[in-house]
Amino acid sequence: MTDFGNKIKIALEEADESNFWLTFLADIDLLERNDKELSFLMKESDEFIAIFTASLKT
Repeated sequence: MTDFGNKIKIALEEADESNFWLTFLADIDLLERNDKELSFLMKESDEFIAIFTASLKT
């Protein structure tokens, strides 16, 4: 894998971890699931995951 591919893989792992922690905060009721900011951040992290995954496949 190229250096660029390795960096994309790291970015993918970070986006996935961010998504995990956002979900965790909602699961323990520290943030409400219907909170607009939480929904926005989870959607953004999902989009980053999709972008980085697609980048690794090309």
